[in-house]
Parts: sequence; C-alpha cells; structure tokens
Amino acid sequence: MKLTLVLLIALAATSIIGTVIPQNEDASAYFQRYGEVFYKIFKFLDIFDMYHSWWFQFLLLMLTINLVVCSFRRLPGVWKIVSVKTPKFSRKRFENIKNKDTFSVPSSPDIIKPLFESYIAKRLRRCNAEETDNGFVLYAEKGRWTRMGVYSVHLSIIILFAGAIAGSMFGFTGWVNIPEGETVDHIRLRDNNKPHKLDFSLRCNKFEATFYDSGKPKDYRSSLTVIENGKETLTRSIVVNDPLRYKGVSFYQSSYGTLPPDRAMVKLTEQKTGKVRKLDAPFRERIFLPDKKGYLELVQFVSNFRNLGPGFQMRLSDDGKPPALFWLFEKFPTFDQMRKGRYLFSIESYPERHYTGLQVTADPGVWYVYSACMLLIVGIIVTFFMSHNRLFLEVVRNKGGSRVVIGGAANRNRLAFEEKVKKMRDDLLSLSPYTKGKERG
Repeated sequence: MKLTLVLLIALAATSIIGTVIPQNEDASAYFQRYGEVFYKIFKFLDIFDMYHSWWFQFLLLMLTINLVVCSFRRLPGVWKIVSVKTPKFSRKRFENIKNKDTFSVPSSPDIIKPLFESYIAKRLRRCNAEETDNGFVLYAEKGRWTRMGVYSVHLSIIILFAGAIAGSMFGFTGWVNIPEGETVDHIRLRDNNKPHKLDFSLRCNKFEATFYDSGKPKDYRSSLTVIENGKETLTRSIVVNDPLRYKGVSFYQSSYGTLPPDRAMVKLTEQKTGKVRKLDAPFRERIFLPDKKGYLELVQFVSNFRNLGPGFQMRLSDDGKPPALFWLFEKFPTFDQMRKGRYLFSIESYPERHYTGLQVTADPGVWYVYSACMLLIVGIIVTFFMSHNRLFLEVVRNKGGSRVVIGGAANRNRLAFEEKVKKMRDDLLSLSPYTKGKERG
C-alpha cells in the first residue's frame, strides 16, 4: 500500500512537471527559455518528451506490477466468498453482528417459516433456511458479486497503463504537407523530424479555403485519397476536428499554405510608345525581351512579402547592363514605375497552388484506453454505489410462540442497510399471525 502511494505521488508530481514545461517544442525555444545549463539537464532527463521517457514508463510499469500483486494477494479470500454456490447460516458471523433486533410472535416456527422465507427471498434473492432442534435459521444475501468491483477498477487501471505504454512505444505523431494533386507515402516525426514511411500513400486531390472580410480564414478543407497497392481505397474530405482515419492512422487538418507558382503572366509596357505585351514567364527560365537586347527571369516567389501580398522577384538584363533584381507585386501593378527603366513590368496573373498541412497520429493503445475508461466507470459504480448485503435470522420456539432474532451486515453503505433491516423487521412482525408485541434486544 505504501509503495502504491509513493508511485501515485511520483506520477502526479511528474505529470505536473510535464504540464508546466511544454512538450516536444523546438530545441532552440527550450535553449532560449531555460539557458544552457538547465537545457542540458532537462534534455538528459527527457523532460521535453517526458511521457515517452524510459523512467516515466518505468513508473507506469511499477504501478501496474504493484496493482497486480496486491490484487492477487487479496483475490483468493474474496473469490472464496463470491464463488460459494449455496451459502449457509454461520453462527460465528451471526454472533459477531453488533446490531441485532429481537421480537416475539405468538406463532410457532412451523407457521412463520414459509411466510418469512417467502418475504426475505423476494428482497434479497438468495435465501437458504435450515431446520434446528428448536426452530430454524435463515441466511439471505444480495450483491455478492459487487465485491469484485474493486478488481474491475484495478483491471481498468492496468489496461489503461498498458494502452499508454503501447501508444508510447509503438505509436507516433508527425506532420506532412501535401501539395494539391501530389501523393506522399511518408511523413515527418514531430520529435526528431525524421521521415517515417507509411504502409500506404495519400493524395491531396483538392484544397479549398474560405475567408472572412478581414482576410482571416473562415474554413478550409482537403479532399484526400488513400492509395494502397496501386488502388484507390478511400476518398474523403476533411476539415478541422474531423479527421480521416485509415488502419489506425489519423490525419487531422491543421494548416495550409501557398506554393510557389511554376510560372507567371507578366505584363510588359514600353515607356516611350505605351505598347503593351504579355510574357509567359516560367519559373527559373530566361525570357527574351521584345527587342532581343536582354532577358527577364522569375527567380523567387513570396506569398506575403512584408504585408504587400504575393511578391515576385525578377532578374532583368536590359540593353547590355548587368543583371539586376527587383520585385513585382500583384496588388500594386504600378510598383515598377520607381525603377524607371525602358519597360514597365507588372504581374497580370499566375496559377495559384496550395498545400494542405496535416497532423498525423497513430496510437495502437487508444482502444485499450477507451475500454479501460468504460470498465473504470462500471467498477466505480459497483464499488461505491453497490454492496454485498447479508441477512441472518434465527427463530427459536418458546412458550406461547417464537422468539425471533434478526441482524444484517454489509461491506459498504452499512447505515443504509441497517435502516433496511429495521424496515424488514417491522414487516416481518406485522406479517406474523396473532402478533402480541416486540422488544428491542
């Protein structure tokens, strides 16, 4: 028992540490927050990924073993009580009951026996009457199986720990970005950023996003297809908090972004003549100017350059001059006027492409945890709200009738059962023919 308390306190204390110190963040953030010395200490102790550390799993394993040992140590005695097929009246237990009531009835034991036995059997279900030299004894009980409730709680905790250990050892958490129309078969693990191959492939068919007037995202969704052995096995659209699940792996919609376009349509205006032309500029390919005296090249794309919107960095070689870099912005078509060159450039259009950002989790112990929670609820209800009730009754023949002694015991909720026994005593007294009186014994 003392070891159990020590282990529970240790788990509670370390869980508090794991809550106070954020888990699985970037190493630079920990280094900046705690400094070099504490960073090295915490890293050595696996504090930054505490719930997957060997010592936390060791604590769970020790508590599991302790629960198993404690349960098996007490189980034989409890099982001996639970497994009795035909319980009998025990004189020793009857004498040890503290609260007993005594009353007298003018009827003989032969007359009241069937009445008492029928009444008690309806309320406590299991009822066994035995003849004695001067009358009879009766033993009844209800809820014998409830003594196993505490073992249901123990078993649920063991299953819960087993699920947690299984998830920690064999599960993973990671992320993946999938461009529209592309397929991936691996992800990046969250804790070390290493690639992790999946048993199947995942394709992003389409990504859609809607926005508020302020520009903030209102809703975004991804259409995903699972491909296994070259065949499409599942297609589903996901949104935030509505993941796609396949073979124990869950894909959650977590983010999105804009991909660099593979080309842009550039509008070219001659400053002297005002003549306008359009150039199709593929990414990283040189496009000659109309007079063949230079070239234009799209070299970089930024989705939101200094809050000016989509920005395109261009390289221009014009009329024998050295190549120079400058920026064009879709939202500001006259931005290039400040350059004061022979030509005025602006972005006419470009194909927009997005990628969907998915959080990926796999936890083989999750169903163990769900089962354990259900079993735990059942065990708590049985343990705290139900009890094993036992009733002892002895009827002895005396002058002019019978003397009745009634007593009861319960392993829990004793006060409630004592009131129930008093009610049964009054009912039995009124049930007896020609009742003259009663006395408290």
